[in-house]
Parts: sequence; structure tokens; C-alpha cells
Amino acid sequence: MINQSEIQNLLHLWKGFCELHFELFDLTSTEYINLLSGKIEELEENSIKKQNIVESIRKLESERKEIIEIINSRSNNSISSINSLIQLLENNSHSTDFKIFSGYNNLLKDLITKISMQNKKNQIFLHKAVNQLQDLKGIVAGTSNNQTYNAKGRIATGP
Repeated sequence: MINQSEIQNLLHLWKGFCELHFELFDLTSTEYINLLSGKIEELEENSIKKQNIVESIRKLESERKEIIEIINSRSNNSISSINSLIQLLENNSHSTDFKIFSGYNNLLKDLITKISMQNKKNQIFLHKAVNQLQDLKGIVAGTSNNQTYNAKGRIATGP
């Protein structure tokens, strides 16, 4: 069984998770724009802000664990996953509380997916940029391995 105070604490936590993950998504998107613009100083500032948000998320996660431990210690239920928590809330809370929690949880999953996708875009961009820098370095050093192709798609052998 879960009491109303614990339900309110969980709602507050999930709202906090959503807010922090939204900020993280916003910074991750801004990071991409800064990468495209070559704004290195802004990238460094973003990185610090992201680290602070991740630390805040860790604190909320610690609070979440404490609440789950309290619920588990005094009930027959063992909450071991978000699915078991959702089931417990569905069975032991008002429908509005459950709907609010489900909404927060769905938003959180969506935000995490979007952050992951944006991080992949950022990584791809960085990887391409590093490869281009290596190519430029090779051209400047006179050791470029770039090959040109003719109209038939074969490696050109001369000018």
C-alpha cells in the first residue's frame, strides 16, 4: 500500500525529472547549434550547465530510491521497476494522481528518447568534423590520402 504523501512525493519527483530532462534536451539542442557555428566558448559553458543538471538528476534519483525503499519496507509489494511502481499507483491511488504520474512518465520517456537522438546527431557531427580536420592536417603536411574519381567512378590517375 502507498499513502497519499508518498504519491505526492513521487509526483513531485517525476515533475522534477521532467523539468530537468527538458533543460538537458534544450542544452543538447543548443550544443548542436554551437557545434555548427563553431562557438567553442558556448560549448564549454553548455558542458558545465549539463553537468550541473545531471548532478541534480542524480539527487532526484537518490530521493526516488529512498521513497521506494520506504514503500517496499512497509508493504508486501516489491517495487523493482517503473512498471511495478506504475501498477502499484494504478491500484492504490486516485485516478487523477495516476493519470498525472502516467503523463509525467510518458513525457519523461519522450524527453530521454529525444536527448538520446540529439546526442547521436552531435556525435556524428563531431566525428565528421574530426575527420575533416585530419584530412586538412594531411593536406597541409603534404600526406593527403584523398583520391579523386573520374566520370566513370574509377580512381583518376593524373590531371
